[in-house]
Amino acid sequence: MEGLSATAFKAVPPPEDDEFAYQISSTNGEAQEAADNAVLMGSHRSRKQRRRADSHLTVGFSVLFSGLIAAFLASLLLARRQASSRADLFSAWQHLEPQEAAWQLPTVDQQEVAVFPRLAMGRWLMAALVKHKQRVDTQRRGRLGREVMLTLAEHLTDGRTSNVMGATINLVNMQQLGSPDIDPTPHPYTIKRYLWEDAESVTLEIVDQATNVSHAMRLRTLRPHVQGEDVPPETAEELNQRSLVETTTSMLQAVGKSDLKGAAEERGLAVATAVATIDNAPTVMRGSTVYLLGDVEIGELHSGRLSDVFASENAMTLEAKEYAASRMLLQVLLLQQAGFSHNNLKLENFFMRADGSFLLGNFGTGTRIGERLDRVSSVDPRYAEMELGANAAAAQAEGKEALAKPIVGEKSDMWSLGICLYKIFTGGDMPFGLDSGEPLESIFSSLDKGGVSWQSVNGRLTELGVPAKWQELIAGLLEVDRDERLDAETVFRDYQELLLLPRPSNDF
Repeated sequence: MEGLSATAFKAVPPPEDDEFAYQISSTNGEAQEAADNAVLMGSHRSRKQRRRADSHLTVGFSVLFSGLIAAFLASLLLARRQASSRADLFSAWQHLEPQEAAWQLPTVDQQEVAVFPRLAMGRWLMAALVKHKQRVDTQRRGRLGREVMLTLAEHLTDGRTSNVMGATINLVNMQQLGSPDIDPTPHPYTIKRYLWEDAESVTLEIVDQATNVSHAMRLRTLRPHVQGEDVPPETAEELNQRSLVETTTSMLQAVGKSDLKGAAEERGLAVATAVATIDNAPTVMRGSTVYLLGDVEIGELHSGRLSDVFASENAMTLEAKEYAASRMLLQVLLLQQAGFSHNNLKLENFFMRADGSFLLGNFGTGTRIGERLDRVSSVDPRYAEMELGANAAAAQAEGKEALAKPIVGEKSDMWSLGICLYKIFTGGDMPFGLDSGEPLESIFSSLDKGGVSWQSVNGRLTELGVPAKWQELIAGLLEVDRDERLDAETVFRDYQELLLLPRPSNDF
């Protein structure tokens, strides 16, 4: 209303009646005539000024009304676009055909039941460490986390504060994964704390104000420059929709023929429970270096990441390492059974539960096995096989997404699994000097030429007392040549004792 006051109620100078009404004339007739003229003129000016004020008031209300109409129409058009995009989202889900190889793999729940008691103790130690880290709350926001939270605060509080913690965020158009139903009702949540971030997203803990239940909210971002070209907001909206479709369809593909409700217990997967839109905010919000996207993923709240557990500062027992390795191995084989490749397997993408178990998530780069990977710059090249990693490193260095779109092989994830298992057993180290700071291009060149000795890598595992069967498996997974590398079916056939350990009689 400040603009309206300045326009409609502009101060008007009083009529200058005195100069006429009180003129002194040499005769009474002249004085009376002058007085009458003054009254008439003053009356005329007053009417004119009232009309002017009324005109200003009318213009002010017209501007206000037009603004309200424009805002209403804009919100209506936005709602229609969002409803249309969500309908397109469900259409994409409907066209998926789940796959399932004929291997008789156990579920992760069955594995948990059959695990050695000593490995169950390892899981307990992992749970204790996660609980301690939560109590200390050592998570620090990175550059992306700081920028995203500043951008979010600006839109949630109209710029009144840069602190988003404790703020209310209303989520609308709530849509359960795999469902056609869209709930337009605003659902209020309280932003409680920062959890973690990766190269393209930030995850926060939010609390449902109606139920007081905590959830994880994943905020996705988009770079405003692609291949050296600026991405306008309209294009960013299209890319946002494409990203949402790709990420959610990847989740559904990863589940295979399992029910979505059993994704965690049967396959050990952390898929989103729903997608939603931030209310009263643009679908694309410009930060200083990224676009913050208004469509978010809602999922189970986790207690940390596997990278927080198997880090150099934590002296984990062999039992904890074997437990984690066995569970991860089964999770990846279950993905392979569904004909799906994650393409970004790393400890940061395994999310801890309070009981010490963990789930695999973050499916933004996932594809069917045999498909081309067109989001290669989102792949962490340190964990990827040479065919994906070299291209990912080049794309990141040059900012060119379309340098190459490599075909994802059935053994692509097997290399990454080998890297992850090596990190688990060595407490956070990486083989082949991948964490040495040496340019990845030269490392991949050495690998391609056979310049890296496996014996030096294997020696580290022997030194740490890693069981021989695990060493043998890791060696087979970290075979540079795709043709020579172990595939999932061979691993399932030859390493079953590492998947589901039978209980020896003396364990009862």
